[in-house]
Amino acid sequence: MDDAILSRYCKAPGLPLCDPSSSTTEEEIKPYVKIPKLPPKKIFICGCVPEDESTAFVDEDEGECVNEPPTIDVELQVEEIAAELEKKKQRVEEIDKTCELNTPECPILDPCINIEIEINRYKVDPEILELQRNNHKLRQQLQEMKKCCTASDVILKSLQKSISREMEMAVELQRRFAQIDSFKRNLEHQRMLCSQRFNFLIHEMYDWDECNWYIENKLKDAEKTHLKLVTRLDYQTPKHEAVDRLNQAKLEVKLVHDEMTKALEGHANRESAVAVARLGSEISTFLQRNEHLFRESH
Repeated sequence: MDDAILSRYCKAPGLPLCDPSSSTTEEEIKPYVKIPKLPPKKIFICGCVPEDESTAFVDEDEGECVNEPPTIDVELQVEEIAAELEKKKQRVEEIDKTCELNTPECPILDPCINIEIEINRYKVDPEILELQRNNHKLRQQLQEMKKCCTASDVILKSLQKSISREMEMAVELQRRFAQIDSFKRNLEHQRMLCSQRFNFLIHEMYDWDECNWYIENKLKDAEKTHLKLVTRLDYQTPKHEAVDRLNQAKLEVKLVHDEMTKALEGHANRESAVAVARLGSEISTFLQRNEHLFRESH
């Protein structure tokens, strides 16, 4: 009975044993196909090929070589050969169809079915068999859950990386938004200033008549001010004359001072020596301090 069960399973290399589904149809393979013998080959003798060059002639006037045209017998032989080849092709196709094996494909296995348990199911109690099946099914489900858990971990890591990238992008966008907001406020402030300046110019601007009148008045005032001014060349000569007069007056004052000193020395008996010395010292101190005033200018 085990051999009968094993014979029902697929024996394809590289695949586990499986229980074929009931939907597969078994087709009988013909044990022997009688292939009829082929008729003997026909040999066609073609007389169209010349044995020597005597069949070709040369036109002396034109100097060209001309071959003889094919005959009707040659054309008939070619048609017979083509028909024979077509029959042979059809015969080969029939033999291929006859010898073709209808091998059923291997069914898709259910991973929750253990082949060893199914083979030995007739030797085990039904309750134990059900427990074995459930145990195998749970093991398969546990493996699938482990794979799903691993895949979930990978997906979570990728999601965390994606979230971190999104957060960095959000911070960068927030920084740019702050820059845009600052630029917007600055632009609004500048727009208000431009509006105020424009309104001020609208109310305070001058027309050409007022502008010309204002410029002419300013030019007249400038001319009057210029007339009041004296150039350096104009007052240079009077300046030298005034300086010479001042120097002459300084010399005269010095001579007067010398005479006064001599006169005071003559009256030394009538005044105390202390007063005379004090007065002489004060005058000498004054002369030392203002010595530059008594120098002649050149």
